[in-house]
Parts: sequence; structure tokens; C-alpha cells
Amino acid sequence: MLSCYHEHCVSDITAAHSQVTKRYCDPETSICYSGWTGTNGITFGLALPESKTAPFDTVLQIVSPIKNGWVGFSWGGTMPYVPLTVGWMNTASNTSIYSSRIAFGLSLPQPYADAEYSYIKGTGYNTTHWTLTVRCKGCSQWHDVDGNLVSIDANASAQKFAYGLSSKPPAQPANNRSTFNVHSSFGNYRIDLTQGQNADFDELVAANLVENVPPVSSSVSIPSSTISLRPTTMSTSTTSSGLSEPTSTGVPLSCPDVGKLAFPISTAKGWKATKVAGDLTQPRGLIFDTLGNLLVVQNGLGITAHRVTPNGCLTSSKTLIPQRNLNHGIALSHDGKTLYASSATSVFSWTYDANTMSVSGNSTTILTGMDSRGHVTRTLSIPPQHPNLLIVSHGSNDNFDYGSADMKTGRSCVKVFDTTTVPENGYDYSTGGYQMGYGLRNEVGLAFDAEGMLWGVENSSDELHRTIDGVSVDIHTDSKCPCMNCI
Repeated sequence: MLSCYHEHCVSDITAAHSQVTKRYCDPETSICYSGWTGTNGITFGLALPESKTAPFDTVLQIVSPIKNGWVGFSWGGTMPYVPLTVGWMNTASNTSIYSSRIAFGLSLPQPYADAEYSYIKGTGYNTTHWTLTVRCKGCSQWHDVDGNLVSIDANASAQKFAYGLSSKPPAQPANNRSTFNVHSSFGNYRIDLTQGQNADFDELVAANLVENVPPVSSSVSIPSSTISLRPTTMSTSTTSSGLSEPTSTGVPLSCPDVGKLAFPISTAKGWKATKVAGDLTQPRGLIFDTLGNLLVVQNGLGITAHRVTPNGCLTSSKTLIPQRNLNHGIALSHDGKTLYASSATSVFSWTYDANTMSVSGNSTTILTGMDSRGHVTRTLSIPPQHPNLLIVSHGSNDNFDYGSADMKTGRSCVKVFDTTTVPENGYDYSTGGYQMGYGLRNEVGLAFDAEGMLWGVENSSDELHRTIDGVSVDIHTDSKCPCMNCI
């Protein structure tokens, strides 16, 4: 059930906070929080022990107007590579439930196993608001995209957090591993954590844990969230060679043991589309090797390799590189012997054998120093006429990245690096290589034409609205390619 605070005091708390933090105590549990309430009417409260060094347990309380289908809380102040707590109403069980997530890019966050949650008294909903109150073990400390340990400072007077929300509920509200739609609003704020410290934190939490928790079981397995980082000791060189082409196959009507498409696809005349694989983990980048094997970057998993049968279906699949921070970019040298892939901050290479679909030795770091905020997908490409060059795109770190107007920031740009002269520790992205173009918000699609000219598809701004007949309409969702650039 909801406490007195939730039913009767939300409006007072909202007015008092006015987007600044303030200490408040829940009368039902006596747990005191550092609370922040935004203009959207959502209150986030954080409770923690007194002056502890991470890792320590925390209690998160979300109080949301009932109009919100889900609300997410970021423990690291950004979306990718930090623990996320997402909550929503579960009317089937007359309560609210949590969902433990982590995002490996600006995409649907995946289940996160390294945070353990327990419900606290007060979780539920009424006719105006829903409330989620949970104790979290594993939210005060985590590993970032490069495997570095990141911690929350319990004594911080302005700790940065973030939120996202949507009016649309998850697809399966009774399942805390359900898919859900992209946020319709998001933002950052800072909380004075000293205002949420409790001298008797452990005793208060133990006294208010809910034994009969809402049903959150699922048959969906949750992979470990540990980011596997491979040593970088291998020496790599590339040689000029003619481009190899994969074996030509047909397009099947369907493939065995592959389910139907979840949505219809319209194709141009003379084209057809067939689903050849399912149950993948956010597939982002793909290439064919010199023998026609398909290599796929699965965001949050690594790189998988799949043999393509003569009828076009996939078989003999395996994990090629189990490195979860590889999230998008993938390229193969002209001779097919060096594989390149990217994380948000770095580009790596491996010696690759198409016959065995395997890599040998450790990875080599080609470059580092890319910004892990904002757009974290890095597209890789090798010019047909210059096999020693590697092209790497880097998007903006915000919807409008004004700082990237300075080329030295190394954002919103496309740069080129010589793979035959890689420094011992790799290039630094912002200072190394040379610019092909900048002022490019997020050049995700890159392709060369027959003349060797590079073309890029630029994903332009989000949150674009146009006022039509007095009504503000979001126009970015259904807009076609905002910009195509000859770089």
C-alpha cells in the first residue's frame, strides 16, 4: 500500500523541492531521503548509510504521476554503461515493480544482473500516483565501458543523476524484463547525498523489507554484466590486396527454426526480405568475411560468427569475441586477416582466420580517448583504394553539442588513422589522425561509391517539434534521413 506521504503529501513535497534537493522522511518507514522533484511531478528520493565508502546499500524511492507508463533512474548520470532502475505499475498484482537494467548504447537497456533489489514498504499505487521503493545492493559501484571501477560519493553535495520517462507502459507490465518504448522525456539533476544519510540505515531497511514481493520471475536468462576486456599486446600490420567477395547465395522464403518477423517490411520492386536469425542481443554492425561468413556485433555480448548456407540461411553460429563493450563498429582488412571493432571509447584489432572463424592472440588497441557520453556508436570503414587507412566516426555527446564546434574536442566528426604506424598504446582520438569532416552530429552510416568518394548518413537532432495549428508536434521520429554528406 501507499504511505501517508505518497497519498497526501506529494504536492507539498513538489512545491518545496522546486527542482532542488531537500531532506524528507517517509512516515511509514522512518527512512529519510534526499529528494528531488522535477516540473514533471516526479520525486526521486535516495537514502543511504552515514558517510560510507562504496560499495554500500542504497534505497531509491520513485513517486510518479499515474500518467507515466515507466520512469527510469540512472545511477551514473547518463544512460550507457551505468546501473539503471526502471519502475512502472503492475496492475495485475496491484503494485509497482522494478526492472534492473544497463544500456550498452542509446538502445533498449538490457537486464542487469550485478544489482540486487528488495522491495521496501510503501511500494504500490493509488488513483493519482504510483510509488516504487527498493533497496539496491550493487547500485553504488560499477564498472564503466573500459572496465574501470566507478563509485558514488556518499558525502557528495551535488552528485549527478539522470532520469527518463514515457507515457507508454511496457509491453508486458507484469514482467520486469519486458521491453518498453523509448523515453519521451529525459534530463539530469544533482542531489545532495548528505541529506539522505541515515544513522540507523541497516536497521531501518531490515525493519521495512517486504517479504511477499510482487511476482518478477521470468524464464529469460540474464547474462553477466562484467565487461570482458582483452589485453592489447599483439602487433598488427595490414597489406594491400584486392577486395575479396563472399560467395553468392539465394534469398530463402524462410529459414528453419527462425520465427516470423514481428513487423511487416515493405521492399522496392524486385527486392524481398527474409528473417534469417532471431534471438540476437541487439545486433548493430555486420560484415561478411572473405569466405562469406557473417560476423555480427551484438551490443552487450560481443562479436558472433555465422556460416551462411547456399540457400542464404545461417548455421554453425558461435561467439567469436566475448567482449561486451563492443557495441557497433566492425570492419575487415582487405586481405581478410585483420578484424577491427569498436567500443564507445576505443577501437581494437585482432588477427582473424576466415577458415576457422576464429581470432588468435590478444587484441591490439588502435585508438582510445573517445567520449563515452552521448552517442556511443562508432562506425568503422576502410577505403577501397587505401587499405592502410581506418576511418572512425564519432557522434556528439548531446542533442546539441555546441562544444564540438572546436575541432580539438574530437566529437561530431569523422577521422582517419594509418594502421601501419599505430603508436604503442594506440592513437588518441582527439589529437591523433586527421580530420575528414567535422560538424557532423552523428555520421552513423558510411559507404564509398565507385569513384572512392565517402558518403555519410547523418542522424540529426532529436526532440524537434513544430507547432501546427497551435499544437506542438514531434517531427523527428518519422523524419527521413535528415542529411547525406559527401565527405
